[in-house]
Amino acid sequence: FNLHRDHMLHKNDADSVAAWVGSQAEKNVRLIKWQGDNSDSGLHVDDFMLVIMSDQQVSAVRKFCGHDKEAALDSTHGTNAYNFQLTTLMVIDDHGEGYPGAFCYSTKVDETSMRVFLSVVRNTLGGPLKDVVLMTDDAEAYANAWCAVMGPPAHRLLCVWHVDRAWRTNIKAKVRGDGLLKATVYKTLRAILEIRDVDTFSMKLSAFIEAANEDLKTYEFADYFIKEYAHRPHQWAYCYRIG
Repeated sequence: FNLHRDHMLHKNDADSVAAWVGSQAEKNVRLIKWQGDNSDSGLHVDDFMLVIMSDQQVSAVRKFCGHDKEAALDSTHGTNAYNFQLTTLMVIDDHGEGYPGAFCYSTKVDETSMRVFLSVVRNTLGGPLKDVVLMTDDAEAYANAWCAVMGPPAHRLLCVWHVDRAWRTNIKAKVRGDGLLKATVYKTLRAILEIRDVDTFSMKLSAFIEAANEDLKTYEFADYFIKEYAHRPHQWAYCYRIG
């Protein structure tokens, strides 16, 4: 696989990347915006962005993503000395496996940068990805940018892993009780999330909110949960994503 190399393009990382970008001749690199360069895309002069989408990735996205098919956006954090982040557009192939359709290295992951990234993807594909099932974490930057560039998705789903992590963090901080109480709140809420019948889900969710509201030890968490999640179960509950 040519993983062992006895040379580098340049000792300086920026010069090395520049040399690699120059060697691609637009084969893989769809956008490069260097720090210090002006841009009419809306990016700040100090922003860096590198969008990579090979011809194979273009073909895969066209094949695997579209009406009522899944697309996911997520970013890595803190993986390099420069705090550059890697955002991946992921699609699902014929085997049910995640397939990375496009990569974006950038100094920021906000709505402006995601609009630029998705605009490059749309232009490379020759048109928007319409009516997809879009999965992201709970940051609105992804969904807002997607709607602005690709149009409203057929469904917007929250990644359960991110939802679970948010619940665990806030249960730890907002439930005023011992470990047993916190574990009970978490297990109850997780069981409700996994209910697959809409009527049963609605009944159990209402009972949970009522009970949590009436207990001083769980009132603060109940207030958080009502504001952040109770009004939009179609984005996180299993019963609303069947099929």
